[in-house]
Amino acid sequence: MEDVLAPKMRRLLSSLILILILSLAASAALAQSVVSLSSLEIAFWPEFDRPAMLVIYRGTFSPDTSLPASVRIDIPAKYGPPIAVAFIDAQGQLLNLEYTTAVSGDTMSIAFSAPSANFQIEYYDSGLDLSSTTRRYSFATALAYPIDSLTLQVQQPVDASGMQGTPALGQPRTGSDGLTYFDAARSNIAAGSAITFDISYTKATDTLTSSVQGPVVTPDLPPEPGAATQGDDTILIWAIVGLVGVAMVGGGVVMYARSRAAAGEEIESPASRRAKLKGHPPKPKEVGPRVVSPEAESPQSVSFCHECGNPVQSADLFCRNCGAKVRR
Repeated sequence: MEDVLAPKMRRLLSSLILILILSLAASAALAQSVVSLSSLEIAFWPEFDRPAMLVIYRGTFSPDTSLPASVRIDIPAKYGPPIAVAFIDAQGQLLNLEYTTAVSGDTMSIAFSAPSANFQIEYYDSGLDLSSTTRRYSFATALAYPIDSLTLQVQQPVDASGMQGTPALGQPRTGSDGLTYFDAARSNIAAGSAITFDISYTKATDTLTSSVQGPVVTPDLPPEPGAATQGDDTILIWAIVGLVGVAMVGGGVVMYARSRAAAGEEIESPASRRAKLKGHPPKPKEVGPRVVSPEAESPQSVSFCHECGNPVQSADLFCRNCGAKVRR
């Protein structure tokens, strides 16, 4: 009986060990896929370069987040897709990222894989109320990741005053661009917690900030390693075309000369070619002197070539001996 149970116990023990190994591997993979943010700044730029709210996410992953990190950010579907999804490389450059979107009800999910510790997302929210001189805006979202430090930043538009916010805004400060900014800070935001922000200010004009400040800087695609610029490519292409053209012309001249030489033809000089183009007839074959008898032609009809002295007939236009034109 013991001999029968022993194989079964061994198989059962092997199965339990395999299950335990798979569970540990799954737990390790899950631990590596956990994403958390050490900081997140959500910037609000009302009436910057459009009569709308420019919303900018600037996130930094916590040190224990494995890279590349798979991220999903939700925005209102009616305001999507984003105008930029980017990351910051080791040189501090803001570069575009590939991303996908999926819409479910009123929400658009933006998914991307961030290769570095910093990412940025931008989109326009047309929910900014511009119907009166008192501008109003309400924002609400929730992230699936815990956030150690959250900053809600507002840029004061040109010609605006009386900036207020909930949560309460801090003291105004002047940014490096010369514009006025306000901040509202929160900390230790749990994953899935609601993030809300209400803004109001007074503005009597429709002047956009960018008309005074300049356009917003957006990220660019990184150049391919070792790739030439567009101007360098154009110069290189034309240089190659020029070299090929010169080679073709030179080869054609050589082949033509060789074919003429093989056929026993004389290659004419430019001077002789120009002489022929002036209307000179080809030189006739040499013939012996012609003796004209008095019976055949009267003295009045006989004349001589001024070049070689050979007699010519009255009907001749060219000397039969040398080809010169007969003078009358």
